Amino acid sequence: MNIEVVGRDVEIAIDARDRLEKKLEKLLGRRNREIPVRVLVSQGKAAIVTQITMSMFGKDVVAQAENANIIASFDEAIDKVERQVNKIYDKQNERR
Repeated sequence: MNIEVVGRDVEIAIDARDRLEKKLEKLLGRRNREIPVRVLVSQGKAAIVTQITMSMFGKDVVAQAENANIIASFDEAIDKVERQVNKIYDKQNERR
């Protein structure tokens, strides 16, 4: 799994980074695909902003979440990505 985690003005703790990587691996690992994922974590005005970007089947998947807690921000962004990924895979399976 090719996951790039970038923190802008934010230090990402090792346990938070591991939690994020495990959730993304669980989401994409069952698909048996090697997909590059970029996670950008930055400090907003009042909260932590997490943006997850990836490309699959020629479509860009982008999810952004904002929360005061970094782990809650990760979880919200992963939930949004999961919905988009499932939608893309469902469309692929319908075409087969």
